[in-house]
Amino acid sequence: MATKEHKEHKNRVEITPLSSSSLCFYVAILPFREAVMPRIVLLVLVALAPTLSRAADLAPEPRPAGTHARLGTPGPPSARVPGAYPRAITSVYFTPDGKHVLTADSKRRVVKWAGTGAKLTRMDDPAETATDHSESAFRPDGRAVAFTDYVGLKGLDLTGGKRSFATPHTYWTRIGGWSADGRRLLAVHGEIVNGKWAETVGTLVDTRTQKVLATVRVGPESELALLPDGATVVTATPKGVPQTGRMEFEFVATDVTTGKKLASYRGPYAYQSRLTPLPDNRTVVVTYGDHSGLIWDAVTGKEVRRFNGAPVAVSADGKLMVLGVNEPLPMPGDLKLAWEWFGDILSPRRGKACGHGFKRDYRTRLLVVDVATGETRFEVPSDREGAPPMAFSPDGKTLAVVEPDDTTVLLWDLTRLAPKR
Repeated sequence: MATKEHKEHKNRVEITPLSSSSLCFYVAILPFREAVMPRIVLLVLVALAPTLSRAADLAPEPRPAGTHARLGTPGPPSARVPGAYPRAITSVYFTPDGKHVLTADSKRRVVKWAGTGAKLTRMDDPAETATDHSESAFRPDGRAVAFTDYVGLKGLDLTGGKRSFATPHTYWTRIGGWSADGRRLLAVHGEIVNGKWAETVGTLVDTRTQKVLATVRVGPESELALLPDGATVVTATPKGVPQTGRMEFEFVATDVTTGKKLASYRGPYAYQSRLTPLPDNRTVVVTYGDHSGLIWDAVTGKEVRRFNGAPVAVSADGKLMVLGVNEPLPMPGDLKLAWEWFGDILSPRRGKACGHGFKRDYRTRLLVVDVATGETRFEVPSDREGAPPMAFSPDGKTLAVVEPDDTTVLLWDLTRLAPKR
């Protein structure tokens, strides 16, 4: 249940800080507009935006009611200006005993936090620390983390601070998941032939010996995920539907140790989808690029149900998950038209020039739902675009959520949030 403060906060309109390149771009296109006065007003607003935004960032922000602690010191609003902060948190994880929180950022830095918010240790990847990575995933025991970048997948041993394994690939490397015992890891990458994406390849690796245990090859733009047993790989491959021109996903669960197909199913297709296996070793949550999804049973091969939203985190027992649901920001008609004109006059792409988001037109609600029934249990107050990295504590009572600045984490006490009715 959103607080009064949150309800008032969600109606605001934000102007984000602009880099010098963006400012030059905006100034350059102003002479091509007919009206003189709007150009002057816009130039003043653009010039003042960074100063006003910095002043707002320096103002202390109270910790929201219903939270245990805030981990870290607030930094620049990188969620509003992508790439503005060089160490954005990309994953968060609780240690199995629930006493510590681990965060990994875009420069392969791992920080271990105590439950009270005190920073305990910091560890950097000893090699290539200046190279950005696209995603990260902690091993179930919290003693290692896997990072991906444009040249492959690498593992960092958090007990000794040394690189533990590496899988070199050349294109679109992603993490397909860890096995429950933390010994096996599925690395997913695209294989290019004659400049085209020819295949999607899943490589199952023993992270202790670095031995390749199995290789799964499917069509381009496919998705792969490893179930917790470390032997079953689920694939989602785009297939054409004869005489309709439509595309569908063919979901297949395969035991890679024997090559036996365990189950299959044809379901909806969408670009930029992801597969999230649940701890029961049979349920797979499918997330589509349009923020919808379905739950598939990899044992029976049947679709369980569909939902709206993008799954962001799943509890340790697999009973709860957090869905990020996008909704338009409420705005009066006249103000909306003025704001759209303001964004459009600055950029042909309606305020999205040079990779910098200039206006917000939606927010993402964070709903804690029951996996079995789809019922919404709680709503975590949120005022940002997109669902951030987050994680449940082992007992399912605390949710660690990365804040909009991408540098700090709030620990929400789910027992203090009012049940959603």
